Amino acid sequence: FLERARSAACAKGYILDGMPTEVKQAEALVKQGEEFDAVFFLDMSDETVMRRTSGRWVHQRSGRIYHDTFARPKAPGYDDETGERLTQRADDSPVVAQQRLDAYKKNAAALREYWSVSAGEHKRRLKEAAEAAKKAAAKAVSADDATPPASSSDATPAADASSTAAEPMVEGEPSYKPEVFCKRLPRVATVDAEGGMETVRGRVFAALDEAIKEKHARVSRGGWWKFW
Repeated sequence: FLERARSAACAKGYILDGMPTEVKQAEALVKQGEEFDAVFFLDMSDETVMRRTSGRWVHQRSGRIYHDTFARPKAPGYDDETGERLTQRADDSPVVAQQRLDAYKKNAAALREYWSVSAGEHKRRLKEAAEAAKKAAAKAVSADDATPPASSSDATPAADASSTAAEPMVEGEPSYKPEVFCKRLPRVATVDAEGGMETVRGRVFAALDEAIKEKHARVSRGGWWKFW
């Protein structure tokens, strides 16, 4: 991905669709120096999501696709042209679609929090991350210095990793804390994704236009834009 993003084809920027899916992916991109101007979340009801993501049927030989709501076959369960029975992939079933939706909502909430912090909180997090990295580096150097020479027979053996007591977990803290933060916060916006495809597409492009205007207002030269 990074090779493609930094190629001449993306010299004026790029749009990532559906990525990152979790905070760790966002951190990995930021750690590689990728900075983004805007992050958009598509907002729709669970009912709309389930209607769009489940109910798809496929004619195996031709690849023709049908849908219980948007492209119904003339005879339910059968291909219009051949009359052969349609099949449904496991990940198109309502049960799997609900599982995917639940996982998305959990990850999306964490991503929104990751990108939506206030300016003051963002500054504090950057400082904490820098201090943590500095402490980790100092601890590694200290551990190397404390290692006894191999030829010393009377030196006190160093404690192995298995005998070192783990730091106690603080009750109430999340199991995973973000470690990497972008130097500049992107614009975070929610786009209404209810309605027909053309309507939603128009809203997305309107949001992109606003982000582009903000980008041009902020810088007078350099790259054009980078978007999630």
